[in-house]
Amino acid sequence: MCWKEQVVTGRSVTGGKLTELILLGLNHQTEHHLFPQTPRYKLRRITPRLQQVCEETGIHFERASFIQTNRDILNVLRAVAAEAAGRPRAVEAIEAQIGAGIGD
Repeated sequence: MCWKEQVVTGRSVTGGKLTELILLGLNHQTEHHLFPQTPRYKLRRITPRLQQVCEETGIHFERASFIQTNRDILNVLRAVAAEAAGRPRAVEAIEAQIGAGIGD
């Protein structure tokens, strides 16, 4: 996978030191996948340059808060469960919420 695909398919979680502690420094998921040999405590140093390169090349660099990331995960899990239960209307409603950015 090329670096652009790594950036587009990844998401880094924003937050302070508590977020870093809870996620063991892997809140910099995109940076970690681009530079897997980099020690976790140094990943935050990569972020500003990565953001700059993404802006210059027109690549979307996904970053979201810890709370928003978990909301998104729960919405996807609800949609999968509704689909498995054979409830297409529920799937459509959840997908509409995800697309509308509910919780932003």
